Amino acid sequence: MLRPHLILILSLSACVRTTPQPLPELLPPARKVVVPPGCLEGFSGPWVHATDPGYRYEGEDDGGTLTLIVTHVATPDAGFSPRRFRAVDAGLVDAGLIDAGTPSISGGRVELERTERGFVGQTIAPLTHPTGRTCEGYFPTTVVSCADGGLLLETQSATALGDACQPPARPLGQFTQKHQLWRPDAG
Repeated sequence: MLRPHLILILSLSACVRTTPQPLPELLPPARKVVVPPGCLEGFSGPWVHATDPGYRYEGEDDGGTLTLIVTHVATPDAGFSPRRFRAVDAGLVDAGLIDAGTPSISGGRVELERTERGFVGQTIAPLTHPTGRTCEGYFPTTVVSCADGGLLLETQSATALGDACQPPARPLGQFTQKHQLWRPDAG
């Protein structure tokens, strides 16, 4: 007859020890993206504004976020130019419009993200506040269409800036403008 201590020792030595296996890594669920047809394509590279090719954009697209760096080279105009910033109501300015006398504008950008709410983001533009300081203006922007290889953007057309360049506590009315962008070689 085996002694109880010996039985315990034999039973413990009979247990096979294994290295604990790591738990399989669970991937986060894929994010649902809801964008207009054609908007999942890559949009890196050059773009121009359809009605004013002086507005040029350089796109950087990682598949989730599209950033368009904006430059503008004004062409001299002998007549009236509707493309002017309008300083109204202590800092209300039009988005994306420049004084035709300015030879070039750089520094603006459009940042758009493909999300479950659409292809949305903002246009960020350097604006001159009535006090003379330069501020960044933020204009909500949405991609409406990616048809025919172009981008149709809808952008809030105006914003207000406080003395410290801050946006208003109450948003302005949502007046929007549409901007069609094309590839420069699409003619």
